[in-house]
Amino acid sequence: PFAEGRFRLEGADPERTYRVFLLDPKRRLGAVAELKYDPKGPATVRLEPTATAKGIMVKRNGRPLEGTQILAWMVLTTEDRELTEQDFFGDGQAAVVYNMFTGEPLLPTSPAEFNFGLLIPGVRYYVGAGGGYHPIAALKPGEVRDLGKIVSKDRQEAD
Repeated sequence: PFAEGRFRLEGADPERTYRVFLLDPKRRLGAVAELKYDPKGPATVRLEPTATAKGIMVKRNGRPLEGTQILAWMVLTTEDRELTEQDFFGDGQAAVVYNMFTGEPLLPTSPAEFNFGLLIPGVRYYVGAGGGYHPIAALKPGEVRDLGKIVSKDRQEAD
């Protein structure tokens, strides 16, 4: 929550830069910012319209995936590289399931169509199902990106 439109980072280390994700789901606004303590006063971060990514996850044979949860993963790092499986679940986790951030319930996705709204502009995401992850480049404010059919990379998948 943003009391009076303000966010406060208590106990900030003046030598550190913090990557901060801000989201106002009711107004469909969000932002990502790199913040550092400034003794001169507060920083201003302008929230922008959230973005949407949609598409359908399919098997190698082109049929929609069934019986699997499709998740959006928010990339936490500023590193410009493709994430590995270790980045999703390892000690140095570089991505988080976006629902953990938004607090939205996980919904069943059958068939395998997805429509992720409330995505923070300027942030990279991945869409994943059953162990396969497909990168989504950073979206612009208010952008609706149709990713079309995404072929599952799940090693366990049967055609």
